[in-house]
Amino acid sequence: ALVRGYDPAQDFGEARLAEGGAAITLSGNAWKSVALPAPSGSATWLSFDLASGDAGEILGVALDDDGALSLDKLIQLGGSERFAAVNDDFLDFAPGAAIRSYAIPVGALTPAGQDRLVFVADDDADGSGTATFADVLLSEAPPGRVDGAARAARAYDAAGQDRGTATPGEGGRE
Repeated sequence: ALVRGYDPAQDFGEARLAEGGAAITLSGNAWKSVALPAPSGSATWLSFDLASGDAGEILGVALDDDGALSLDKLIQLGGSERFAAVNDDFLDFAPGAAIRSYAIPVGALTPAGQDRLVFVADDDADGSGTATFADVLLSEAPPGRVDGAARAARAYDAAGQDRGTATPGEGGRE
């Protein structure tokens, strides 16, 4: 995946992809984006594992379609700054704690048709913020967990035996 700077007025940090692209680590004051394989829909879910020793001012994710900073599309997970326009429904990350898994119904929170996934580790005060987003998965169904890794929930038997539903925990959290 090609990682690009998201907003030139904000992005002064670095991004490092793990071997095979299984994780992206941001440091400094980083706002980075990755093109989606297809535009988001109203049923799109984003799941990932997050680790950070210093959440900085804003730790979050967003879906975007224009490359310009849009706080109303940002889902804040942690950090010391607060903005009225930011979605803070998932603002519960404690830096230095264990790895935190998220499952977020981004399609219900942002307009359909977004074509970029944005990762944010904003810390323009001193640049010490870091974050690692691992096992990132976009799906058109609520994700589940298998052996600690995110997996999209799909019908097992398309011939008609699978008539049940699967629902993640409260607010998409485990």
